[in-house]
Amino acid sequence: MFDRTVETSVDVAAPPAVVWGLLTSDGMGSGSWNPLFLSVRGELKEGAALSVTAALPGRSPHPFRVTVVTVKPEEELRWHGTLPIPGLFTGTHYFRIEPAPSSSGGGSGGTPQGSCRFVQGEHFSGLLVPLAGGILADTEKGFQRMNEALKRAAEQGG
Repeated sequence: MFDRTVETSVDVAAPPAVVWGLLTSDGMGSGSWNPLFLSVRGELKEGAALSVTAALPGRSPHPFRVTVVTVKPEEELRWHGTLPIPGLFTGTHYFRIEPAPSSSGGGSGGTPQGSCRFVQGEHFSGLLVPLAGGILADTEKGFQRMNEALKRAAEQGG
C-alpha cells in the first residue's frame, strides 16, 4: 500500500472559537471566504455523511462524499473518503486548531490568548497514490489558499 500526507498550516491572530466558527458554519464558508470547498452539505457530526464539492487550483470542481470521523469543537474536524473500489485511493482530511507557537521575543513570553495555528492536511493511501503527484501538488496549493483565506476572514472578525 502507498501512503502520502499533505499538510499545511498558518498562524492566525484570532481566537480558536472564531476559526472554528468559520470552519463549521455556512457550509464551511462555501460561496463566501472559502476558495477550496465550494459546497459542504450535511451535518458536522461524527458518523454523518457529507456531500462536498472542492475546487483545486487549475482544476474543475469535483464533487465527492465523505464520512465525518471526528468533531472536537475548537480543536479538530476530520472526515474520510474513498473511491468505490477499496484499496485504490482513500483520503482522510483533517483540520486542527492548535495553540499558536510561543513568542521568542520579550514581553510575557507566552502565547497570545487571541491567536492560534490552523493546520489542514490529508493522508492519502492506496494503489493510485504514486500516480497522483500532480493532484497532490494542486491539493497542497488548494490547502494553502484556503488557509490564507481563513486567516484573512478570522482576523477581520469572522
